[in-house]
Parts: sequence; C-alpha cells; structure tokens
Amino acid sequence: LPRQSSKRSLPDPREQIIDLGSGPLGAQIAVTWHFFHETFDKIDPVISYVIRDAVKKQILDPYLDAGLFEQNWWLGFKLKPWQVVNNWNVWCNADVILCFLLMEKDPDRLNYALKQSARSVDRFLEYIKTDGACEEGPAYWGHAAGKLYDYLQIMHDASGGKFSFFDVKQIRDMGEYISRSYVQDGWVVNFADASAKLSFSPSLIYNYGRAVGSEEMTDFAVYNLASKEKGCFKNPVPVVYDDAYRALESLRYIREIDVKVNSLNERISSGESLESCMKSLRRSVPDFVWYPETEFCYIRNTSDWFFASKGGHNNESHNHNDIGTFTLYVDGIPMFVDAGVGTYTKNTFSGKRYTIWSMRSEWHNLPVINGVPQHNGREYHSSDVSVFNKKSSSGFSLDISGAYKKKSACRSWVRSYNLSGTVLTVTDTYELETRNASDVGNFLVQGMVFLPGDTTPAGYVVKKGETVVCNGKVSMKINYPSIMTPSVTVMELDDPRLTNVWGDSLRRISYTSPSDAPVKGKYVYKISQM
Repeated sequence: LPRQSSKRSLPDPREQIIDLGSGPLGAQIAVTWHFFHETFDKIDPVISYVIRDAVKKQILDPYLDAGLFEQNWWLGFKLKPWQVVNNWNVWCNADVILCFLLMEKDPDRLNYALKQSARSVDRFLEYIKTDGACEEGPAYWGHAAGKLYDYLQIMHDASGGKFSFFDVKQIRDMGEYISRSYVQDGWVVNFADASAKLSFSPSLIYNYGRAVGSEEMTDFAVYNLASKEKGCFKNPVPVVYDDAYRALESLRYIREIDVKVNSLNERISSGESLESCMKSLRRSVPDFVWYPETEFCYIRNTSDWFFASKGGHNNESHNHNDIGTFTLYVDGIPMFVDAGVGTYTKNTFSGKRYTIWSMRSEWHNLPVINGVPQHNGREYHSSDVSVFNKKSSSGFSLDISGAYKKKSACRSWVRSYNLSGTVLTVTDTYELETRNASDVGNFLVQGMVFLPGDTTPAGYVVKKGETVVCNGKVSMKINYPSIMTPSVTVMELDDPRLTNVWGDSLRRISYTSPSDAPVKGKYVYKISQM
C-alpha cells in the first residue's frame, strides 16, 4: 500500500502494483488456467475470460509499464538511494514470468517480458555477493536463492535448455549455502531477521542440487527426511503449498528420492543406526567455511562445536546492527545465540526499526564501546577482516570500530575468535581517543546463568572471575577479565515467533568495565565446556 500514489489505507484498483501477494496468486491462477481452461470453457467461456483479464490487468500490464518501475521497486530499475535489491526481485520475477509464459499470446510482449526479467534478475545478482552467502540468513534462502532457482528452472525449461546458468559457480555456491548453514536438529545460523530454527523443503533442495550437480545438496535434502521418532527416513510426498510451481516441482525427482530413502532404510534394517546414516549424508560438508565478500565464517570441529560469526555492514537486507557478532552451538545445543526477529509490525520496516531490541547491537554478542552501541547504515562497517584454519585451531578476526559512531572515540577495536577443541577465546583489543564511559561486553545466551558465589544444579560453586551458563545437558564456563563486573538481564519473550524458538526468555550477560578504564587495552573472555 505505501507504494501506491494515493498513500491511503485502502488499495486503489486504478494502480496495480506487483508484490509478494499478487505475484504468487497470479502464478497460481495462471497454472490453474493452463491445466483446466478447456474444462472451464465447457462450463462457461466467461470463466477463462475473467481469469485472463485479471492476470493481464494485475500482472502482465503492470510488469511492462515503465511508469510503474519506481512503485515496482523490486525490479531494480529505479531504486532510491536507501533501497536494496533483495529476495523480492527473484520471487516476483519467477511468478510473473510464469504468468507470461502460460498466458501471454502476443509474441512481442512475451519476448520483451523475458528480456526485461533477465535484466531485472541481473540487478539481483549484481547486488548480492558472488561468494554465495545469503545475507538475509537461511530463513530467507528459499525466497532468495530458492526463488532464483525457480526462475532459472522456468527459463531453462521454457527455452528447451538454451537458457541455462546452472553451471555458474555462484549459482551452485548459493545453493550449497543452505547445507553449510545448517547446525543440527533444525538449528541454523541465523543472522539478520532469520529464525534460528527451521524446517526445510527437501524437494526444493534436491531439485536445486540436481540442477547444479551438488551431491552435498541432494544428500542434505534426503537428510531432512530423517525421522528420529520413527527411527528411519520418511518417504517423500508431494508438497501441499500455496506456491503452485513449487508444488508441481516437488514431483520432478520424487521417485529418485524415494529410491534413496528406501536404500537408507534397508541399511537401517540391516543393523546400521539412523544416526550413522544421517552422518554419512553430511560427509561432504566442509568443517571450515569462509564467505569472503559477505564476511561469514563457519567453523565445525571434532568436539561437535559449531561456531559462526560475521562482518559486513549495517545496511544489509533485513539488517540488524550485528557486525562482529557470533553464535555457538555445542552438541547441537544453542549456547550463545542470536535472537532473530519477532512478528513483523509497521515498525519493523520503518524509521523505528532500531528501536526494536532484537535489532540493536546491545542484544547481540557484541560490546558497547565507551558507552556507545553500533549504528545502522552502510557506512558503518567492518575492516581488516581475516580468517585462519589450522589443524589445532581456527579463527576469525575483524576491526569493528567502523560500526560505531564517532562519539565512541574509538580508534580501533579488533574482535578476534579462536576455537580450539572445547575452548573458544574471544579477545577485544582496543584503543580509544578518550575515555567517556564504560565498555560493556554483552553475550546473549539460552539457559540459566550463574554468577560468582552461585551454585549450579550440578553443585558447582561459581568462583570469582567466572560465569556459568547451563542449557540442558551442556554447561559452559566463561572466564572474564578481572577488571569487569558481571550482571544478567532477563528478556521475557511473549512473541510466538520468538517463543516457538527460545521459550519464554533469553538472558544477556553483561561485563562492565570501570568508567575510568584505560583508553588502550585488551579484554579476553575464555569460554570452555564444563
């Protein structure tokens, strides 16, 4: 509605704008007409006429109308300086081009639409990074890389294979991102607005993997059919979904997937465990993953620790002020977390976005520097980013001072992570121009927190200089700088989008320095499993 010229609260039918509602509905109606128009005509030719007229007026004509390029911003042709090209681009283009291919009778209009869609999708590929990472997170993978796959598959099939980009490395890397961002038991790396827990569409992942020749993806698709409750793999079923194209595409390789599932279940019947079969399907996923342009780093070690961290800038699509933050899972259990985002409201995508607690750096695993949190904007970014991967340890380092406003008086703040066995060392090496306020090291955790003098459920008395976090079967100890004073803030959760993932609360551990702490120094936090 805000895109319409009237700027009123009711949609104006005189100005048709294509969005994430009308696009999928248009595609669904076009597919329905394609299969059933002859039957409709036997009942009453008016049915087909009304369908064709509606799709033409609400999808085909607005798409070709250059006067609506600004309103249909997702095309990427007339962007405002503050706008970015995100999943809307490929999502809408895939739906629209399906409508054209099934319903446009004029070959000149069809040809023009096909060319325009290719130019528009190029805008998406020009904006996103070539390393394959989805800066919007795994929850948006199906709408970003997944919808790019839909678009490319539609164009591939419509052209008899002449329009094909499945051999391009970037397209494959974008697909494999979803496999590499997976932790365990439905948990995923969830920077930005992504949720930390997801269920996946095996058919989409399998189809994408087959198209780009990725065994890692096809194995991951089958992996997601494992049922720990039943102790076996579930046979694939057609997708029941409001996306007509995805529903039909779920049949493309369903028999092939069925054969693989049956083979795995035969192994289980012969005595192999479900866990062993599942592990074999993840054998091709690298333990160390580095996305150099998006600045995502994933490390999985032999101790079953999964670490993820990020750099980048603070105007990414679905951005949070989170440069330098990290998440840590131990034995598949979330210990240091990213809350994600609650239910979208009018504030989520407005000037009030960063009044929402989960968007702010104070509620990520990041420091408040000299009393100042991170700020939003593309000009607030990381620098001097580096990674290392050795046999005994791996790590990630970056200067996050550029993510803070000048009033932080921060010359440099190098946040470095070193993962070695069952120890993660977080080091902040800093230099300020002047000292105006305290520094605060914040860590967001799931589970109970015990400060010095407290006794854990296991009977451990927490010593001075220690903090203990207990979440289920995993307990971790944080050794913090002696100059710091620890405290805990409980964030009560009542939004279903958050409570369905985290339960009724999360806890933030804050380590606060004296207000007259040195202007140059180092804070070291040693995180170890108990």
